[in-house]
Amino acid sequence: MPFVKKNDAKGAPLNDAQKIFVGRTNELHFFAEHILKPEDPAFNIISLYGDGGVGKSTLINRYIEMINAPEYREYCLAAIVDERQATPASMMEKFTDQLHMHNEFKHALARYKEALRKQQDEQETIQDAVLQRAPDFAGAAVEGVPIVGPLLRESLKVTTAQALSRYHNGHPVLARLDDPVGDLTRAFVTELNRLAESLVPPGNAWRTKRHRRILLVFDTFEQLSAEAAPWLLDYFLEAEISSNVVILTAGRIPIDRSLPEDPKRWLPYRDNNTIYTISLNSFTFEETRAYLLQRGIADPERIDRIW
Repeated sequence: MPFVKKNDAKGAPLNDAQKIFVGRTNELHFFAEHILKPEDPAFNIISLYGDGGVGKSTLINRYIEMINAPEYREYCLAAIVDERQATPASMMEKFTDQLHMHNEFKHALARYKEALRKQQDEQETIQDAVLQRAPDFAGAAVEGVPIVGPLLRESLKVTTAQALSRYHNGHPVLARLDDPVGDLTRAFVTELNRLAESLVPPGNAWRTKRHRRILLVFDTFEQLSAEAAPWLLDYFLEAEISSNVVILTAGRIPIDRSLPEDPKRWLPYRDNNTIYTISLNSFTFEETRAYLLQRGIADPERIDRIW
């Protein structure tokens, strides 16, 4: 199971006013009191969602600013990916670069890329060899063997698959690539846990050694979800992950709608309170007015125009 807790600490209890977010102050309070400060974060997956333009990216930036503030920066770290990281391997690579994890995962990634390149080369070679034999199969149809049209194409596919299987069985390196993302994820989690469980000496804001707190952010999650959601469910969350790791997804859809064909897959994480959902809405008039007043805009007519 992921996010193994060291104790039952859940941070300060959430009251009703904090559960119903009314403006960004409560979101910031929640993040500080329930994610950054406790020995164990209250939740390990935060699903932040809302329509375009409601301030998701701005709130993410504020969260990262908090992590970099003097009170938290000694033990808190953040890394972010977005739509430019289109595969699980590129997401893990981006996280690793930002968190300066340069050991086991880097070596695993290099092996993965090299072996994958060799696998692609060998697959193309075998496919070419099978295609060169296509006239033989076509000739069989002339002699009355019912391998024509779709059946001929299926026969070629089967022949290619059988040839590739025999080749992989004779090459252990390629055989291990049957689960390349799994191998990479295991290396990534090993490095991530090592960093998350490292102790930071006492600082001005705390009196005893603290473990790291690591935030992994998936921005524009609606564009990443086709790759990110299956990877999270099938690989990352199947591992034993330190409770000091927190995932934040931000996009136009909540995380439990990221797999529309199988939405129930997220239910166990919601039922055991691993997921906390934040729905961002546009500011009300009073929230807009308060926000503008803080920034020196007090003219009622101007406030009305902006609203």
